[in-house]
Amino acid sequence: PYAEGYMKSSPGVPHAFHMQAHLAMRLGKWQDTTDRSRKAYELEKAYHAALKVKPEDDHQFRHHAETLTRGLVHDGRFAEARQVKAEAAGYKFEFRAEWFRMAVAAHDWPAAQAVVDGLRKSDKATASYYAAVLALEQGDPDRAAAEVDTLRLSQQNKKPGKDAKVQELRLWEAHGRLLCQTGQADGGLKLLKRAVDRVKDDFAAHAWGGGAYFMEAWGVGALDGGRAADAEEAFQEALAHDPGSVRGALGLWAVCDRLGRGDEAERYLRLARRCWARASAADFDRLHADFARRAANLPTNAAAGGGS
Repeated sequence: PYAEGYMKSSPGVPHAFHMQAHLAMRLGKWQDTTDRSRKAYELEKAYHAALKVKPEDDHQFRHHAETLTRGLVHDGRFAEARQVKAEAAGYKFEFRAEWFRMAVAAHDWPAAQAVVDGLRKSDKATASYYAAVLALEQGDPDRAAAEVDTLRLSQQNKKPGKDAKVQELRLWEAHGRLLCQTGQADGGLKLLKRAVDRVKDDFAAHAWGGGAYFMEAWGVGALDGGRAADAEEAFQEALAHDPGSVRGALGLWAVCDRLGRGDEAERYLRLARRCWARASAADFDRLHADFARRAANLPTNAAAGGGS
């Protein structure tokens, strides 16, 4: 209520709308969050034009643009996100994590590869992580395995600290998903669950609205590994941590549909459509098809789909 009051009292102040978006993002209240973030971004640009302020002299502007990009990608609003990306190039802003996530979801493999290539010299560990995820999404476990090996060596040489913890989580995710894709679901799901346990109560993991990320990865790994019970648990956790998780909703649709639980499947599909209500039909259909393809790995007998 205080954030709402701040907006009403200060309708021309970008930061009022930005902070409401920030807060709602952390709480999983996505319905109006991204539009308010866009309002902050547009007000900021209007301020620059009116008072002849250079964007590079406004230290808040980059942060507002990044927050908007995060919201647009989360909501599947890729056309708008690409517009912001084009503007960001003029400001020399780079939001590689979001651009990579959007490219993968859209199956824009050249754009995803461009992010990887752009990181090869400056951040080899992150480049290997993204390259592993890209290979897994493309169904190329051999290529993913080479990147996971590089990521493992990089993690072993990393000094203790925040970066080392991030790298460890990325290794668990990439290696876990690789094992699930190569017939070693027990080991893969153990690694993915370890990542979930590390971040599920970590405020920093939720601060940017990404608290469900590792739950979603756990669920995807379970689908790839043919484990219905694990997938259902993972995607339920994803929705609990982010009620706007389209992957959580589609994952549960996929499990229920595969196991013949038609009424539940229909409810989860409606939820997924609400989560991505402003995504293009093509982008939603592509993600929907991805989950249907993964769910084909599940036994149709519910009992046979038990966890490890």
